[in-house]
Amino acid sequence: MAESNKSDKHDVMVSYNWGSKETVLKIREQLRGAGLSCWIDVEQMSGSTLEAMSAAVENCSVFLMCYSEGYSQSEACQSGKCGGS
Repeated sequence: MAESNKSDKHDVMVSYNWGSKETVLKIREQLRGAGLSCWIDVEQMSGSTLEAMSAAVENCSVFLMCYSEGYSQSEACQSGKCGGS
């Protein structure tokens, strides 16, 4: 994988199922209010989904998985590629 630059670093990478998007966006705002930078797919996703999420996980200090029934049933999670599905 290409070397990351400082702008690729985030305090928190948020992984979730889109069925929980409204709740997750509220969590993101709380994290930002606490001064933490967040990676979330609705803002930073570009190019290959798998590569973008892999880079986000590699470049975060905390991986926040917002687990739900929808998350566990998602195609990405079932295939072992859990991310913002």
